[in-house]
Amino acid sequence: MKIAGSCHCQAVKYSVESDGPYPYQKCYCTICRKTSGGEGYSINLSADADTLQVEGKQHLQTYQAMVTQEGKTAEKRASPAVLRALRQPPVGLAQDLA
Repeated sequence: MKIAGSCHCQAVKYSVESDGPYPYQKCYCTICRKTSGGEGYSINLSADADTLQVEGKQHLQTYQAMVTQEGKTAEKRASPAVLRALRQPPVGLAQDLA
């Protein structure tokens, strides 16, 4: 299944492939609650990192979230885009799970 999404201003768009029947989970950990805004959770994707395609990488800003994690935000409006463990494939926010 192809999963696609973007930041709010559409400057950064991504797509990735997943074989899982439910390739996402809501996360309510303290990090996701603080960095995602909105409902106080983030959506974690379970997908094949080798299939990740990102358009607009130049619009991402990276910050060190913790010793073992880094985050990325869209530069214009600081939309949360990705928070990933440095030793695991990327996770992010999905818009289109169809």
